[in-house]
Amino acid sequence: MKSILLFRLGGLGDLLVALPSVQLIRRRFPESSLSLVCRAEYGRLLEEAGVVDAVFSIEDSRWLPLFDDAPEDFREWLSGFNFILGWLQKETSRPFERKIFDRTASCGRFIVYEPQSGIPVSRYFFDRTFALLEGRPQADDKFEDCHRLPSLKTKGRDQRLPRKPETPARQKKSAVIHPGSGNETKCWPLENFLAIIEFLHQKGIEGCLVTGEAEARMERKILDSRFPPGWSWLGRPPLIELAGLLEHAAVYIGNDSGVTHLAAACGTRGLALFRKDKEVAWKPFGRINVLSAADIATITVESVIEKIGLIML
Repeated sequence: MKSILLFRLGGLGDLLVALPSVQLIRRRFPESSLSLVCRAEYGRLLEEAGVVDAVFSIEDSRWLPLFDDAPEDFREWLSGFNFILGWLQKETSRPFERKIFDRTASCGRFIVYEPQSGIPVSRYFFDRTFALLEGRPQADDKFEDCHRLPSLKTKGRDQRLPRKPETPARQKKSAVIHPGSGNETKCWPLENFLAIIEFLHQKGIEGCLVTGEAEARMERKILDSRFPPGWSWLGRPPLIELAGLLEHAAVYIGNDSGVTHLAAACGTRGLALFRKDKEVAWKPFGRINVLSAADIATITVESVIEKIGLIML
């Protein structure tokens, strides 16, 4: 196939759980051009990493025909792709699939997650994508071969990494902590994360607390907090810089969030704090461990410290 169009809508975590599937397609069709429809700021991460060749923002006006009558030139553009594949979160999103294939002569399908499967979204998408491509070359590709985001060789990305000691002493380990999520009910209390920072400082570990737009509500409290030496607050970094930080970090700690899935894609060791009802579907892959409870606020600082100790052995 010469050209493939991929769809994955939603936030950063939604896109990254489809990363193993996208990389599988990249491996199977190395000579094909892969175009991805998603939120542009997230898709550029995959474009910079060479996973896809082009990104089309779902917010672009070109997609308005999906919600109205499609002009002929839009139908022709869609039909220029040899294959169209997408991953959807809910069965109620099926009308979106029908609108796509009603407007093109291209072949393809959309894979919809089934919560009753009892497996994480990332693994479900990968297994169904693998089955769809069965019989193609490189049929021995495994999920574990496809879940890592290739290293991003972006100029200047190391500028925000923790400073190296000026003396010949052993370089200190670094950590990245992300205390937020798009939903407040999925957030461990900020003061608990600050206690973890103090614990890591006592162990000689430097690092940074990272927040994005979704954590605006925390910013006043963070501004009023005092960080120990070697620790700082990094607000709203570009995703590519954040990926560089995570790739170099000795440990990551966060909630059920897109940044946690980015840490998993970067191969970072870490710990994610989850609500129990979200764990099965959204458990991150890779080297991120999960500590969960029915109410995330009931997870104790002591249990997190104990888990961090096991992770960093």
